[in-house]
Amino acid sequence: MKKLSKIHRAFVTISLLILLTSVLLIILLFNDDSLRLHSSIANQRQQYVRQHIDLQKQFQQQQFNLCQNLDLSLVGNFTTASMTSSDSEEHQHFIWCQRQALFKKSPTKNLNEEQFDNFIDKDAFVLFQARAIQNVNYFPSDNGNNLFWFDQAQTEWNINGNLSGIVIATGDLHIAGKGKITGSVITQGAFSKDDTVTLSYKKAVVTELVQSYSRWQKGEKTWHDFIP
Repeated sequence: MKKLSKIHRAFVTISLLILLTSVLLIILLFNDDSLRLHSSIANQRQQYVRQHIDLQKQFQQQQFNLCQNLDLSLVGNFTTASMTSSDSEEHQHFIWCQRQALFKKSPTKNLNEEQFDNFIDKDAFVLFQARAIQNVNYFPSDNGNNLFWFDQAQTEWNINGNLSGIVIATGDLHIAGKGKITGSVITQGAFSKDDTVTLSYKKAVVTELVQSYSRWQKGEKTWHDFIP
C-alpha cells in the first residue's frame, strides 16, 4: 500500500509539473505574440511619424506653389490644394487657396456703360497692371486677346482695325476711327463711339481674360492635415 501511495504521489507531482510547464509555455507564447504586436505597432507608429514629418517639411517648402499652380479655370473664389506623401497616400496635407481677381464677375454683353464698380475690383489692378495695355496711342499688332485699361485722363481712343479683348475705362471714353472690338467694353463714365466702330460680344474672349487676370494665393492660417 505504501508503495502504491508513493507511485500515486509521484504521478500527481509529474502531472502538476506537466500542467505548470504547459501553462508557462502558453504564457511565454502569449507574451511573445504580445511583444511582436507591440513591436509592430511601435514600428508602424515610428514610420507614420517619419512620413508625417517628411511631408510637413515638403509642405512648408512648396505650400505657396500649391495654390499658384491651380488651374485658373476652377469655379469660385476658394478651393483646397493638397500634397500627398510619396510613401503613402494616407498622408496628406491641405490648405485653403483664395482667388485674387481683377473682375468681380464676367461681363455678359458688349457694352457695360457706367458699370465699372459692378465688374471691376480697382484695388486688385495693381497685381495685374504690368500685363494690361494702358496707352491710348498704342494699337496691338498681334491677334491675341488683350486687356485695355484707360484712366480718367484718357477719354478718347482712336482705332484702325479689328481687335479682341476687354476695354476698361475708369472715366468717360469715346472710341473713334474704324474697326471692330470683339469682347466687351466697361466704363465708369459715359461711353460714345463713331458709327464706323463696331462692338461685338464674344464669351470665349471674355472668359479667357477674366480667368487670366486672376491668380490663386495661399489663405492665411489655413493648413490642415485632414480634409477640411
